[in-house]
Amino acid sequence: MPVESWDSERDGALTERALREKLERKGYSVSRYTYPPGTYFPDHTHGVDKI
Repeated sequence: MPVESWDSERDGALTERALREKLERKGYSVSRYTYPPGTYFPDHTHGVDKI
């Protein structure tokens, strides 16, 4: 995946909503997860690619 810098002139202010909308326009499915401090995840895998 090519890394693309955020361009405020083209993309507007960098906000969670703007980033979500840009990724969705590019065909990505976006999910937001939040976890409390100290949450631990043992080694695991996912059935889909995650970025």
